[in-house]
Amino acid sequence: MSRSHAPDAMSKPGGLASALRGLLLLPLALLAACGTVGPQTLRVGPGQTEAEMLAVMGTPTGRYPLANGAQLVEYAKGPMGRFTFMFEVDSSGRIKTADQVLQRQYFSKVAVNMNQDEVQRILGRPSERQREYMNKETWSWRFDNYDCLWAQVTFNAAGRAMTPVSYDREPRCDISF
Repeated sequence: MSRSHAPDAMSKPGGLASALRGLLLLPLALLAACGTVGPQTLRVGPGQTEAEMLAVMGTPTGRYPLANGAQLVEYAKGPMGRFTFMFEVDSSGRIKTADQVLQRQYFSKVAVNMNQDEVQRILGRPSERQREYMNKETWSWRFDNYDCLWAQVTFNAAGRAMTPVSYDREPRCDISF
């Protein structure tokens, strides 16, 4: 007399094997979610509101007033502050633009004699601020690049840019272990 063998729990669809696979994939899914730094789920346009942006992006890292009641809303994100998203929100609370500003095309907008507020409206808050001789101050922004550079602007005692953005080697790249 032969006995029929019932399939074991490991081979049943939705059984223990499926549950184990799910548990093994969970950390990968969480890691992938942590790696996102931008507004991938946010569509900019007449249908988007500031409330929807806040629900997706969370608390902003800065707000900068513009003319006619509009404002720039800043989200500094990413490892070591290498990404900053700026959303222009009009006076009715609608998103007009969304840009990742830590890129060379935005660095090129910084001009000599701009004040610190003007520069911050273009690039967002700097990664670091360093006081220097004769009341100068250098602001530095880390950005995504393969050369281990950061963008810098030096301001005079009156808070005016003495130079356009320059690029220098980021000091943390020189650390050896």
